[in-house]
Amino acid sequence: MDRITEVACGVTGEVYSPATLFFDRFEVSNDGGAAVGFGLSVRLAADLKAGLNVLAFLAKVDGRVVHAEREVISKFCQSFAVRYAGDDFDFEGVCSHGCRLAPDAETFFVSIERLTREGAPVGLPALTRRFAGELIAADGIQDPKEFYYGLKLQEALT
Repeated sequence: MDRITEVACGVTGEVYSPATLFFDRFEVSNDGGAAVGFGLSVRLAADLKAGLNVLAFLAKVDGRVVHAEREVISKFCQSFAVRYAGDDFDFEGVCSHGCRLAPDAETFFVSIERLTREGAPVGLPALTRRFAGELIAADGIQDPKEFYYGLKLQEALT
């Protein structure tokens, strides 16, 4: 792996250079746990990632991600931290991870299912829906794909 210079996403065209930017998220921490837990329990980290996958999908579905959309993802992470996380929360790691995600439509719908399951953190579906609306509006252009998936999200999280 040390000879790989860059990794390109076949879906979004996003290029990770150096390649370690892509592979770092799969690193194992010194205590044997996954480095991508962000200081959260496994379940809560999975719930956070579901929200991030929804937002990342909506940000990238129109083929480009602008700074304002990254800012919305960052604000989502901040709001999540205030409501659900403790002092060990890795805010910078979460924001970085959220902006690197490249989920497909299947991941989008699976993430919605996770957010709407029995036992999901109270308020997380509404938080995700709120920031999804901000994200769709962030670039000032509502792409037909954003509109379609925004409606699907609204139907599922209402």
